Amino acid sequence: MNSLFDRIPDVLIRGIGNGCVFGDKAFSQIHQSEPRFFDSAYSYGLRSRIHDKAIQFYLDERLADNAFIQIDKKDVGFGNRVLFISGKDYLITPCHVSQLDVLPCPAKYKKNAATGNPGNELYQLSLFTPPVSKTFTNVYFVLSTYFDGNNTIPKLVMPNNNFTEILDSRPIFSEFVSEDETTYQERIMPKLISEVEKEHEQGNG
Repeated sequence: MNSLFDRIPDVLIRGIGNGCVFGDKAFSQIHQSEPRFFDSAYSYGLRSRIHDKAIQFYLDERLADNAFIQIDKKDVGFGNRVLFISGKDYLITPCHVSQLDVLPCPAKYKKNAATGNPGNELYQLSLFTPPVSKTFTNVYFVLSTYFDGNNTIPKLVMPNNNFTEILDSRPIFSEFVSEDETTYQERIMPKLISEVEKEHEQGNG
């Protein structure tokens, strides 16, 4: 059977890997700037939300210049904007997951996007109607981003058309960041609060 994942270009896979690495670095610096704030009772749930947005920001930055990939930022309700990555026959949205190999929390936009996906009979269909990939003109994938506290583990996940089960998934490896890109990342990152305070003290010394 022709894999439905084959329609996602390698350049997009590399861009996703890079974006996740950069998002982790950004979140790490933000957290280091004032860890007490992020660890306080007032910030419950805020860490994962900020990390999620750091990933989306760098995915947007790394993919925006590719002519074959369309990037949209859509308001999905309650002031929450989500990154939509699409090509001619696929749609991907990055979603935080609290544990590996599970679907993210359901939301209306995810359920609506998945209605054109295969059902649970996908592999049975593949035996009788090859190639299955031509049967589905636009497939919705979730980019699940699990954060272990240090690094993001990204996976492309294909939900069924009811958004209740995972039909298949593919890992995305994040070792695509070159030394030059890492240097660029460090250069554009904001200074930590502690670094600014030290410079201020030295300037007044």
